Amino acid sequence: AWDTPTICNALEVVVPHRRATGFTVEHLHCLDPALKPIVGYARTATIRAVESSPLRSDAVAKIPVAVDLLTRREAVILGAARSGGFDIDVLKRAMADSAEIH
Repeated sequence: AWDTPTICNALEVVVPHRRATGFTVEHLHCLDPALKPIVGYARTATIRAVESSPLRSDAVAKIPVAVDLLTRREAVILGAARSGGFDIDVLKRAMADSAEIH
């Protein structure tokens, strides 16, 4: 099973023209930064689309391959982040190395 961010990232690879579609692009601002952090309950739901997806079936079929690619690329970055001495230069190298994975 894949989480929603993984599916969204895979869709950007499979259907590039849909990038930034359906996302909130405005900044989220805290209304009162002086308040302490809190823990609470979140109300969740399962939703189902009324209409079929406009994505072509061949694009949907490519999602597993895209998820695999992204997972391998992310592994390079996560490995670098977990290593000792992580800094911006290490991140830049990891990003460049991950971009070389095809």
